[in-house]
Amino acid sequence: MEFTQSQSGIKFKILLAVDLREILTVDRMMGILSLSYFDLPHHLKACLLYLSIFPEDFEIEKRRLVQLWVAEGYIHAESTCTLYELGEKYFNELRNRNLILPKEVSDWTGEVNSCRLHDTILDLIVCKSIEDNFDTWYMVSQD
Repeated sequence: MEFTQSQSGIKFKILLAVDLREILTVDRMMGILSLSYFDLPHHLKACLLYLSIFPEDFEIEKRRLVQLWVAEGYIHAESTCTLYELGEKYFNELRNRNLILPKEVSDWTGEVNSCRLHDTILDLIVCKSIEDNFDTWYMVSQD
């Protein structure tokens, strides 16, 4: 099909409008997710930002993650429980806020053994990590 200049101009305007709607939708969604992020207590923000080191669709083992949080100093001692138990509480708070997605759940206890991040949440925390000068590194796959 051949387009005259006016037809191609209309087609371009329609495509531009569709792209702008998609951008506005993504911007709104990121705005809503940012509200969830800003509502977090400081200790949970640090733990969430730490997750930016993991690549997209990576399965994160809870036990290992909590140990990393403790080793990096993101978990501070409370008199009522161990550092590991407190780290598990932080993990469960992030899960309850739907900021991390359960991946593997124990059939016996219902306890989450591993998790992953939604791609949009990962994008948000990578952006926040950069804004806050939080140490971030990416695993690059070698083909």
